[in-house]
Amino acid sequence: MNVDILANNPAWWWYPVLACGVTAFTFSVWIIFKRNNTLEGNLESRFNWLFGKKRKEPDLEEAEVSEILEAEVSESWTRKAKTIISSAFKRKRS
Repeated sequence: MNVDILANNPAWWWYPVLACGVTAFTFSVWIIFKRNNTLEGNLESRFNWLFGKKRKEPDLEEAEVSEILEAEVSESWTRKAKTIISSAFKRKRS
């Protein structure tokens, strides 16, 4: 069964109208998500149960300053810092 939506040969001006409508809808959704900081986090937390994902680390946008500082001082962070510092001050062997 072939369905040809353009078989009736619609007027050309319907295409810009449809394009402007889709663009306006997309732009308005983008503005809503851009202005509302908690909307994205709420939707993410509601859909996490659906996919069975749990956060292993706190979200930096929602975390308090003390939580961020604690995460930065973790053991893996100090190992990375020691590696960077030691490689910066040692001479390269050639």
